[in-house]
Amino acid sequence: MRAANLRVFSGGAFSTTAPILNDRMTIVISHGWLSNLDGWPTLMAGYILNNHSLGANPPNIVGWDWRAKALTITPETDESAIQG
Repeated sequence: MRAANLRVFSGGAFSTTAPILNDRMTIVISHGWLSNLDGWPTLMAGYILNNHSLGANPPNIVGWDWRAKALTITPETDESAIQG
């Protein structure tokens, strides 16, 4: 079972239902404070998929989405450490 915050880049966006393929390299992207996966992480994931040199086996790109805590004015330090 996958963690609720884990998203997989598929079809130009991060998804909760796309599979993680066991036979592929995996790249993990985590956004920072006052951010989410819809901004620069989506652009970066698209860039990686369009410019990788792995032939027909593109990497899994997964994102840890902690936007609910990241968008607070002052995230609790213990929560930031857990998410990171």
